[in-house]
Amino acid sequence: MDILLALDQGSSSSRALAFDSEGAVIARSQAAVTPLHPREGWVEFDPEELVRSQTETLEQAVRGLPKGAKVAAAGLACQRSTVLFWDAKTGKCAANALSWQDRRAIAQCEPLARKAEDIHRKTGLVLNPFYSLAKILWMLETNVKVRKLLDAGRLRVGPVSSWLVWRWTGGETFIVDPTMAQRMCLFDIRKMAWDPGLLKIAGLPLEALPEVQPSAGLEVILKAAGQKIPLRAALGDQQAAALGLGVLDAGQTAANDGTGAFLLHNTGAKIQHVQGLLTSVAWSRRGHEPRYLLEGTVNVAGSGLDWLRGRLGLPLPPEELATMYGRSTHRVLALLALGGLGAPRWDTKVLSGFFGVRQGTRPDDLVRAALDSVAFLISDIADAAAGAGQKITDVRVSGGLSWVDGLMQTQADLLQAPVTRLKEHERTALGAAALAAESARVAFRVPLEVEKVFKPAIGAASAERLKTCWRTFVEGFQGLSRDPKVFEALLDWEEQFE
Repeated sequence: MDILLALDQGSSSSRALAFDSEGAVIARSQAAVTPLHPREGWVEFDPEELVRSQTETLEQAVRGLPKGAKVAAAGLACQRSTVLFWDAKTGKCAANALSWQDRRAIAQCEPLARKAEDIHRKTGLVLNPFYSLAKILWMLETNVKVRKLLDAGRLRVGPVSSWLVWRWTGGETFIVDPTMAQRMCLFDIRKMAWDPGLLKIAGLPLEALPEVQPSAGLEVILKAAGQKIPLRAALGDQQAAALGLGVLDAGQTAANDGTGAFLLHNTGAKIQHVQGLLTSVAWSRRGHEPRYLLEGTVNVAGSGLDWLRGRLGLPLPPEELATMYGRSTHRVLALLALGGLGAPRWDTKVLSGFFGVRQGTRPDDLVRAALDSVAFLISDIADAAAGAGQKITDVRVSGGLSWVDGLMQTQADLLQAPVTRLKEHERTALGAAALAAESARVAFRVPLEVEKVFKPAIGAASAERLKTCWRTFVEGFQGLSRDPKVFEALLDWEEQFE
């Protein structure tokens, strides 16, 4: 039996899944990953935990295969924009990995503001502390170990996929695919190469960065549980989810609602630049033109529920979210901008808040407000795309939050487009496995059976009225956040207790 293996390294867990040729799960393993929060706005990972957790799940999944089964090919999907710094000689990291959610490098973005348009044109990204360029500048300014490694010519900088492959191959392979390279904000998506001008800004020599190879067509051998496993594909987790949802052609759209939420609109081989949105590499195949996506990001989705659970002590069992959503009787608006606002506003300074809390407001209402905020933010992204001629006509969804029926119905209402949920949950893993199978020329079918279609239950005029209220609410909080008098008053308030 030929097995396709998918390795999925994410913000909350490392996972490994084995599929048969029909896309059925044969074995799976998962290990939790714990983000570290040393200061407000800082989010880190232990680099060794990333390697250890993903390696353990790889070993366990392979050991769980039926007798005689052989892994024909493996694909790797990783969290994007998280960046690591390590010693080429010892293979040890000089600091914790800086998560894509980390916001410490806001100040490093400010001197680059005049170059923001050029950065967007080259990289497809906006100037923002989430992406690696600002994090690299911060690290080189503040970390003596990293600076010494750079001066000695031993510094290596790369995303999670590069770090894992480096460690798995004993430092012999230092590579990255375009979907992960792009998130470093140093990569020209037209030339499909590192940009010399951006490397100069970052203060990095070319040898500090991994060699760029296609997403499909890798020739890396991993060893696990007595097997030699050919790693044939690697790409970003959101791109893998789009592949796993069957969003292969121009005009198709995917949404992935997990820790963050993402709307991904396939534009085929054509690069589309839209104000406020990202232009992302979808995937690349050896000998073929790359494919591209218009992308919008919601920084806080499932992580907002984690905050309600951890900071406010609300009981939020994941299996009860749909029930809580349905029980809500008081409509509340929520803006959980704990990591700042993503597309299309890109506001790192906006405050978070709830509006409409009354005496009768219950936890169910706060949960619904947090979930609805994801639907509204996704609709803002879709409206930005539509304004540039890229209308969203239907959406295929994945991710943990996609199983909340009420949220999916609200999403369909706001988008004024059908939202389709497929039966199999494991869309990111399926996408990584599918690309690996294609590269290895192994038969593999991604199951696309529909579980439920959510069609708009309100008209376009009603949807627009809801979105107008939402935009007024968000703009109000943005204005409040930028009012110097507000911050002065808050500082005075805090000082009263010092």
